[in-house]
Amino acid sequence: MSAPSAAPAEEAAGAERLSLAGESYSLEPGTYVFTEFGVPLQITVPEGWEYNPGGWFLSTPETFVKLATAATVPVDACAWSTPLSEVGPSVADLAGAMAATTSTTTTEPTEIEIDGYSGLQFDVAVEEGVVIEDCRDSHICIHSEYRGDCTRFYHEGVGERETYRIVDLDGERALLAVGQWDGQADADEWQEAQAVFHSIRFAAE
Repeated sequence: MSAPSAAPAEEAAGAERLSLAGESYSLEPGTYVFTEFGVPLQITVPEGWEYNPGGWFLSTPETFVKLATAATVPVDACAWSTPLSEVGPSVADLAGAMAATTSTTTTEPTEIEIDGYSGLQFDVAVEEGVVIEDCRDSHICIHSEYRGDCTRFYHEGVGERETYRIVDLDGERALLAVGQWDGQADADEWQEAQAVFHSIRFAAE
């Protein structure tokens, strides 16, 4: 992916930084800054959201926004086994590897740009007919940071689904996702989650 063509957004004045360790906690409505990527990310949430530092999840009981990195994917998301397959360093490498994984399906990626940083967007869902109880550890493995274990998996059920944005931050690959835990979020809950997802900006410190 090419280098960003525009300067990142300025960090929101007075925005609170999201913790990188500790227990889950409730978020007050407002804009927060996440600093685990090389380029700080800012995100705005309404009332009723919480944050899980260990999983980099911002969530409600029905929906979530997930921040992540990934270096490996399974060959089969249901019958996954280690070592997981390493993928190349680019956004396209990871998108292609996720598309090739069996037991899940992805839509055709579309090009996106956030504050001058380019990337790809696509949807991920569980393939029809997959029974989660038949999968290893009752987990559907989506991707991981490591070869020896799966760090991003579905465990709530086969209705879990996500929209991914994989963004190239000057050579660092950042994963952003919005999803539903069980596919049962109503229209208002899903619209709210989408608004949180689309509020993500990359901010200069």
